[in-house]
Amino acid sequence: MSGEGLDIIDGKREVREIGADLHGSALVELADFDFLLAAGGLEKYEFGAARALAAAREFQAEHVAIEGDGALEIGHTVTRVQEFFDHVQPVTYAAGSVHRARDGKTSACQGEAEKRRWREVMRWVLSRLMRLVVSVAILVVGLWLVCELAVEIAAWGRTYNRLESVPKREFGLVLGTSKYVAGNHPNLHYQYRIEAAVALYKAGKVKRLIVSGNGADPYYNEPRMMREDLVARGVPDDRIISDEAGLRTYDSVVRAATVFHAPDCIVVSQPSHNERAIFIGRSRGQDIIGWNARVVGLNIDPRTAIRERLARVLAVIDVLDAALRHHGPAATSGGKALSSGALSR
Repeated sequence: MSGEGLDIIDGKREVREIGADLHGSALVELADFDFLLAAGGLEKYEFGAARALAAAREFQAEHVAIEGDGALEIGHTVTRVQEFFDHVQPVTYAAGSVHRARDGKTSACQGEAEKRRWREVMRWVLSRLMRLVVSVAILVVGLWLVCELAVEIAAWGRTYNRLESVPKREFGLVLGTSKYVAGNHPNLHYQYRIEAAVALYKAGKVKRLIVSGNGADPYYNEPRMMREDLVARGVPDDRIISDEAGLRTYDSVVRAATVFHAPDCIVVSQPSHNERAIFIGRSRGQDIIGWNARVVGLNIDPRTAIRERLARVLAVIDVLDAALRHHGPAATSGGKALSSGALSR
């Protein structure tokens, strides 16, 4: 009833009687109000408390004047409803606990809304973070697959497992590794490479062997250890060339061409390592091939297999960077410096 500042919020009501006159007005009898909300401040639960204290007669059906065209609109004040609010007004102000409950309910609702808002924010942040993680993972896997494919294509058909199939070349390049692993156990990768290098030389497939590895530490010198083991197995010392600046596979392959004038050498290592070395050499225009040493099983050394997968990515980066990181000392044969002419013999 807008005339007295009264809104009917929910009206389960019965329309008892409707009568119309010639002017289009009507009398509508309403009964069984569920609850009312007054501008003075009664909410649903308060009205229920107030109704319990009000006289039963206040809730009897009344005739309400209705005016309007197409929609019902309460147009006149109904005295008995006004009397009802006059009757329960003291209850509204006296029921301080009701008002406190209403305030507590409002605060609780605001707290729940704040929690919901934060949960929505956290869900949004987590969803964006997950998308970022998935995108980065897809990018990393994609780049790794590209690197793997590049190495495999470059080395396709250029590695050999049968000695009789290996073409003859001037130089063999033996890639270095540690002679021993943790616990002072023999390193099978090293042992198998030495065996493959000896077989390659004795089969007449190469005339010289370049042993390339880390020789920067006087107490740890891979080329010196390889030279000693090759000599012990029948390779003449003057047929062996030491490259102590082969700190990485990239360095060994590049230096074989630029320092030792052996761009078309035969690389000696395990198959996966040979493929990576061939990729590096071919990216620089070297006609390089590989003689495969025996493979060490995953059950014996799984870490090297994992390392090789990562090393291929690094090889692609090195090729793109195209930087020779270590120039190192001059080549030596039997402890003596070699000139370019001596290398070409």
